[in-house]
Amino acid sequence: EYTIDALLYGSGNNLKSARATGTTATKAYATNVQLASATAHYQVALAADPNPGTGGNPGGNADYAVTKTALTPSIAVGGLAAWEITITNNGPQDGSGVLVEDILPANLTNIQWTCAASGQAACGTRSGSGDIKLDATVYSGANDRITITVTGEAKLAGELNNGVSLSPANGSVDANISNNRSNARISVRGGSAGKT
Repeated sequence: EYTIDALLYGSGNNLKSARATGTTATKAYATNVQLASATAHYQVALAADPNPGTGGNPGGNADYAVTKTALTPSIAVGGLAAWEITITNNGPQDGSGVLVEDILPANLTNIQWTCAASGQAACGTRSGSGDIKLDATVYSGANDRITITVTGEAKLAGELNNGVSLSPANGSVDANISNNRSNARISVRGGSAGKT
C-alpha cells in the first residue's frame, strides 16, 4: 500500500502588506503560500498467473510425443528403406516450438525427407536431405501434428536401427519427456550381414 501527500504552493494573490504614497499605492504579495493539500492511498496487486505452475509460460505444460514407424520392415540390399515420424502435442497447453532430430544410419545413401503439417501445426522446413534437424510448431489440438517421411537406399545387409528424438524449443517446456524418443528397425537382406 502506498500513500502520496500532495501540496499546492503559489502566490495565491495573498496580500501581505500595502502602503500608500501620494497618489500611488504599493502592494506586496506573499509568495510560496500553501494553498491546498491532498492525500491519496492506493494498493498494487499482482495480476493472476494465467498459467498456474508454469511461470506464466503458455508452453510450460505442453506434452510433445513422437512415434517412428518402419514403412518397409524388410528390404533387400540396394532397396529403399522408409520410415514415418509423427509428432503430436498431448497438451493441455500449446507449446511455442519443438526441435526434431534424427541421425540416420551410416548404411544409407541418397537420404531424402519431407515434412507435412496438419491442423494448425507447421514445419519449419518442408524437405531436406541427410540427417534431420527440424524446428516445428505443434499445438495441442487433436488434429495438429506433423508427419515426416524419410527414405534412403541400404548399402549393406543387416539391421537399420534408427531413432528420432524431440526437445522443447523457443521457450517451451515439455512436462513429460518419456515419450520424446522413438525407434524403428528395418531388416536388410542379402550380402554380408551386420548391424548398421
